[in-house]
Amino acid sequence: MARRGRRKHKCLCCKSWFTPDPRRREGQRYCSRTQCQRASKAVSQQRWLRKSENEHYFQGPEHVERVQRWRRAHPRYWRKKVDRHCRPLQDVIDTQATDSKGYFGDINSPLQDVMATAARHRLERHPRPRSGVRGVDQPGPTSCR
Repeated sequence: MARRGRRKHKCLCCKSWFTPDPRRREGQRYCSRTQCQRASKAVSQQRWLRKSENEHYFQGPEHVERVQRWRRAHPRYWRKKVDRHCRPLQDVIDTQATDSKGYFGDINSPLQDVMATAARHRLERHPRPRSGVRGVDQPGPTSCR
């Protein structure tokens, strides 16, 4: 089967050849480089402003009132947003409830203490079986004789 060749276009900004997006093949006149996309947007805005119905779009009392209405409806739009994901791990742990068996002890203690207590309780309830491997459960031969 012969594959249909894609036609390349020459970017109106940088003059380099590019393969347009197949969904917008005929309408794409600029490549994907940042400077070319900025140029494309500038040309598009100029074209929009040249239309007679858009000539006074941002002027006049009705547009001032429209903007004022929008600002009243969105009072906190320009305020800086606080990133809630930058909290330390310890704060998140402190808000968790303890389990019914009390394995985690005092939940307000440091995280490493909580984990050590939980590990100790687990080892007490489920001791490791003797594996017979030296260095794990049995002491090895001493180097001093």
